[in-house]
Amino acid sequence: LGMDRWAGAGAEPGFRAPERADLTRSSATPEADLYALAGLVIYAVIGRPPPEDLAPLRYLLPEELLDLLRTWRAPAPSSRPGLEQAQALLRGLRRVSGAGRLAVSLEGGALELTAELARGGMGVIYRAREKLLAREVAVKLLPGTTSSDPDLLKRFRREMEMMAAVSHPNLVRIFRVGQQGWVPYIVMELIRGRSLDRVIQEETILLDRRLAWFCQIARAVAALHRAGILHRDLKPSNVLLDESLDRAVVINLGLARRLEEGHTLTRAGQLVGTMAYLPPEAWEEGYRPAPPTDVYGLGMILYYLLSGTTPFAEGKFEERVRRIRSGEREPLIAREGETLPSGLAAICERALAVKPERRFRDAGEMLAEVERVLAEEHGKPAAGARRRKIAALAGGAVLLLL
Repeated sequence: LGMDRWAGAGAEPGFRAPERADLTRSSATPEADLYALAGLVIYAVIGRPPPEDLAPLRYLLPEELLDLLRTWRAPAPSSRPGLEQAQALLRGLRRVSGAGRLAVSLEGGALELTAELARGGMGVIYRAREKLLAREVAVKLLPGTTSSDPDLLKRFRREMEMMAAVSHPNLVRIFRVGQQGWVPYIVMELIRGRSLDRVIQEETILLDRRLAWFCQIARAVAALHRAGILHRDLKPSNVLLDESLDRAVVINLGLARRLEEGHTLTRAGQLVGTMAYLPPEAWEEGYRPAPPTDVYGLGMILYYLLSGTTPFAEGKFEERVRRIRSGEREPLIAREGETLPSGLAAICERALAVKPERRFRDAGEMLAEVERVLAEEHGKPAAGARRRKIAALAGGAVLLLL
């Protein structure tokens, strides 16, 4: 090859071959290029120049490929393979990226990552198999590309704490947390299913079932609020439905925070969350999230479940921000052939109020109002009313006994 132009990498520490320490007295060679190429493969995996010790990469790359990279990174040019072996590296790379299969393990091989399920700014989620228990789980890890960012590392560790702090049927269950090399990870329940937005787009679902999902979502958020935790990123794609479509699970606590926190990990001038689902106050200076922040997110999910659309999905960025801040949204219209239960539109309107103080206090209050409206629609007392009635009857029985 003889080219010393791997995006400038050939001349940078970590990519520059040892024999090229003095660029003025050495010339580019194929062996030096291969050294830099192996460095670029490592950079693509961890997001930073390759370290001297490649051992921590053993959980990110198959051992066969890692051995090959070590050979290509040998200090002596004579110990590196020739160009004719480039195909071996290409085959190794194809095995890593092809068919979604990964020959990678954690915990000394007891936990094998088998396929990538999702990827976002707060980590990568893999399907994995626990060999000892013979079960499939999900593993979320903060990859090398972001684990060197102190703010993201703090967010990820805080997500671990939040997930462990609350147990609820409609929140994903966490089994354990760990750290291997420089990468932390979370082992959690594997939800076999699809996100709420995908189900709504791909299938025709009866209104009663959609509203049952909403009540499950609201119960999960109410459990978080009772534990003093804000989700801060409620949206249809952060809700999973199992294969039976009976269970809704709220996921992704990457932006969650505790109510009593006096500080935030958000950098000055930086917004966190999804633009179309941010509440109006998030665009104001000095914004501090509170339970009505999540109520707004629940309102957006309810609007989506009732209408199949989101109120601020269309238009240029500046126009959408203006409409969000002013509350100028599309009117809530039921799907063709459906009639909304009386009172649901008003609940949605209150949850999406521009002023936080005009919304429901928290998810529990909103849930109680939705349950009341649905109970009246079906001629049954709401869950809260039933509990009060049972308590009253129990109290009467005690008086009779006395």
